[in-house]
Amino acid sequence: MPRHSPQAGQSLVETTLLGIFVLVPLFLVTLLLGKYVDLQDSTLQATRNAAFERTVWSETGQRDGMTTAQEGNVLPHPQVVSFKCAPTT
Repeated sequence: MPRHSPQAGQSLVETTLLGIFVLVPLFLVTLLLGKYVDLQDSTLQATRNAAFERTVWSETGQRDGMTTAQEGNVLPHPQVVSFKCAPTT
């Protein structure tokens, strides 16, 4: 008949405690860190986009430096691009 030592099941208890107090918080901190990095990257990208838009578009909504003949070809939304081809003869 096998003898049961007083330490039977100790590894299971240690693994469970390790999982509860170390691995689960580590997993949650990793998720929060990923969200923080994504938020920081999105903020930086929005800042760069706003700075670019400020340098390209004037307060009237038209591109700076265009003549009045060219202003008719500019669309109101800066991300939409319009190409007009000249007729060939």
